[in-house]
Amino acid sequence: MNNSVANKKEYFKGLNGIRALAAIGVVIGHVLYILDHSFIVNYAHAAAIVFFTLSGFLITYLLLEEKELTEKVDLKKFYLRRILRIWPLYFFYIGIIILLHYYVIGDGIRNLKNVKYFFVFLQNYCVYFLQRQPTDMGHLWSIGVEEQFYFVWPIIFLFTKNIKKFLLGFIPSILFIRGVLKIYGDYTGDLTPFNFSISCAYDSIATGALFSYFYKIRNGILMKYAKSFWVPLTFIAFVLLIVFYRFNFFSIYSDNAVSLITAAFIVNQITTIKKYSVLENPVMTFLGKISYGIYMYHPFFISLFLFVFSKNKIAATPIVMLILVISSTVITSYISYEILEKPFLRIKKKYSPINHFKGDLQGAQTTFRT
Repeated sequence: MNNSVANKKEYFKGLNGIRALAAIGVVIGHVLYILDHSFIVNYAHAAAIVFFTLSGFLITYLLLEEKELTEKVDLKKFYLRRILRIWPLYFFYIGIIILLHYYVIGDGIRNLKNVKYFFVFLQNYCVYFLQRQPTDMGHLWSIGVEEQFYFVWPIIFLFTKNIKKFLLGFIPSILFIRGVLKIYGDYTGDLTPFNFSISCAYDSIATGALFSYFYKIRNGILMKYAKSFWVPLTFIAFVLLIVFYRFNFFSIYSDNAVSLITAAFIVNQITTIKKYSVLENPVMTFLGKISYGIYMYHPFFISLFLFVFSKNKIAATPIVMLILVISSTVITSYISYEILEKPFLRIKKKYSPINHFKGDLQGAQTTFRT
């Protein structure tokens, strides 16, 4: 083992802030969409792409570090760490939703018909091919994507001699297939395969992984251009495109444009961000820490408040709903983090071959889609 590497301390600055922005953005997007279905879920879907890219970046970086430190990748410990991080809150939330629909809303059989797919992490197939799922569980499609990634990626990483060549071949292949599926959809009128290719988002995760590799080796071109002030400005421009409903400006490859600039922005932040920046302030750090809970719980509160307003014949205005949903979600997510998640995180640390990261991976998973 390389002692100089083993003793290294590295903290990725600004990433909790990015998580916080994405998490709050997805709550806003889903609340507005539920209240007015003419509203395009720009915030929510774009936030999912941000999380996918961030996840690919961080998971790959830790795999690279583990291989450098131990000259191998312990698959058993890797899977145990992912299970301990994701499964407790994930299955707890599913249980809450089942109880809500059966004993409060009273439509359990109709809305929970395809829950079995959620237990084996194939819900992204359920959402796009069966077109039936509980409204407040639809956002879990991305957990399915993440779990599929977590299962396959360390195996590929372990047995691929040149990870850079693999990624540089994989990403264009996905883009080519997506283009073919779009042409097929336009010709036949069946866009389901194309929409599903977007929902898998493997190329967005791979983009984060590729940038992680280049960052790990301190690629000269990446380090030069990622530090440019144009990177955060471009990221802000993308945010504005999303806010003003121009998310599809880049047509069928809009997700790839978002993942590309997000990956560059991640490198920009961890290499240039100042100690007291907006993304590193206590509020953003706090929200980033509990971001997993924020995007897990918020559909529950959307459904709950809509049910209460409907029963009492009260109009659910956007401002009132946003205040109620965001405040309730944040409070619940904090309690959940302290009571439900922390005990499993402590166990998770025992299976980590690398202990010099200060919790940077705790938010590296995504959900969000109605």
